[in-house]
Amino acid sequence: VTALTVDAQSNIATGNITGLAAGTKVTVKGAGTANIGTLQATNVTEVDASANTGGVTATLNNVTGLKFTGGAGNDVLTTGAVLAGAGLVDAGAGTGDRLVVAATAHVTADAGKLYKNFEQLQVNDGVSVDVTQLATTNTIDAIRINGANSSTGVTNLNATQAGNVTIVAANATGAITIGVKDATSAGQIDTVKANLINTNATGT
Repeated sequence: VTALTVDAQSNIATGNITGLAAGTKVTVKGAGTANIGTLQATNVTEVDASANTGGVTATLNNVTGLKFTGGAGNDVLTTGAVLAGAGLVDAGAGTGDRLVVAATAHVTADAGKLYKNFEQLQVNDGVSVDVTQLATTNTIDAIRINGANSSTGVTNLNATQAGNVTIVAANATGAITIGVKDATSAGQIDTVKANLINTNATGT
């Protein structure tokens, strides 16, 4: 199989799709949400979801030159590699597209420019991201911190971002660092508004 189309006429979750040949292009269309799992390592090199209006959820693979094109829905994409060269992950026209960073190394000054049109940034456990490395090609206005037992954080937040931080971790024991850009300068905002979401079934 060298080409695959997922037609999400209603909401669908496929799980991980395997058995694809090297160089496979995945196309996602339809008005429903489409959770296509983790892209097959090495073999999937392009995802075209420009015709999908519901939003795509996926974990990207280890292809540094991966191309992803989002549509009008809100995509939730988890990083899988340090993008380089022809790599480009464009979330498209959604207003709540979320980039989930799975490893600190995945967002650098250069790689950060290869992610486009995201409005939300989520850092997973043990990940630290300087949000200014995503500022050139994204308009990040919401921050999510999903920590657990390792140190997790975001730095160089602007005033808008610092006013819209959500901590989604449950029973986390690792340190959380939230850094506001130029917070020590006179007259500069040095406050953070954090919304705590309880995800613990026991209610603590």
